[in-house]
Amino acid sequence: MSKKISVIVPIYNSEQFISKCIESIIKQTYKNIEIILINDGSRDKSEEICLEYAKKDKRIQYYKQKNSGVAAARNLGIKNASGDYFMFVDSDDYIDRSYINNMVKVAIDNQSDFVVTGYQEVYENGKRSKSYFGKNKNEIISISQDDFLNTFLRERHFNSSCWKILSKDLINNNNRLFNEKITYGEDFLFSFETYYYARNPIYLENDGYCYVMNDSSAMHTYSIEALKKYYSDIIAIYKKIKDKYHLSNIALDSLCFKIFYTFNGISKRMCKCNISLNEKKNIISNNVEIYREILNNRNVKKSCTFIQKTNLFLLKNKLIYTYIFLKSITNKFK
Repeated sequence: MSKKISVIVPIYNSEQFISKCIESIIKQTYKNIEIILINDGSRDKSEEICLEYAKKDKRIQYYKQKNSGVAAARNLGIKNASGDYFMFVDSDDYIDRSYINNMVKVAIDNQSDFVVTGYQEVYENGKRSKSYFGKNKNEIISISQDDFLNTFLRERHFNSSCWKILSKDLINNNNRLFNEKITYGEDFLFSFETYYYARNPIYLENDGYCYVMNDSSAMHTYSIEALKKYYSDIIAIYKKIKDKYHLSNIALDSLCFKIFYTFNGISKRMCKCNISLNEKKNIISNNVEIYREILNNRNVKKSCTFIQKTNLFLLKNKLIYTYIFLKSITNKFK
């Protein structure tokens, strides 16, 4: 009997995209799936659309909760899932028809708890842009455990809980759920912790997950308070990983670089905000001190581009006004 796959889809005001998302899952060549739709307080017609699909396909389960965040929505999906493997698809994304079949085959053939793939960036009009780590269809990348961990910590594309399948045993035996106290970066923490405990993790070169570049999504929209929370969440994740897990010096350096990269991205958004120059300076300066341990890591600089080295120099030397100026006038200073 084939393994059952539980596909968990959190939904947030997604009426524009949800039909394409659900259709892509229903039409998978791999049929032994259950589709768990979690409506997290949508105020549009998403619920109506989901209920119509649930009437047509008995594999669909529909749940509704008050707006509690993506971590709570995914946890609700995990708790109600009965599959041998779990995977997450965001409600504005979609997957190629053979995507699940390819992942399941690799997981079973290699007795793997954790399979991660590449993905494609796709515009809302359906035009495909970049492909990340997926050019050679279904090629398994042979990589040692230590190198995999180092790569996992360094590369941005591993942050998401999407484009992965995880075994039920991996989740249940290690009590892995999303941290609902963390609003930003909960994906990365969950992905790291599940990977850390995984048996024989596999990297599969396949870009069958289509990530839709939706500028109105939560990934692109931040308030001042949200950015402040983002700063605090990311440093909390750093401290938890550093203190709880045994990382090699190389892996720790990779983690520090990832955190610096993320700090820089948060600060870039802060510099674009409609607040006074002094407010921006104070917020960034306060967080520079909180992140000082990471900024002072001597090996972070080795991984930086020239532009990133410039940012690092300005932050370490408290040249915050210059840093803000450069962030404000160009998109090149990432």
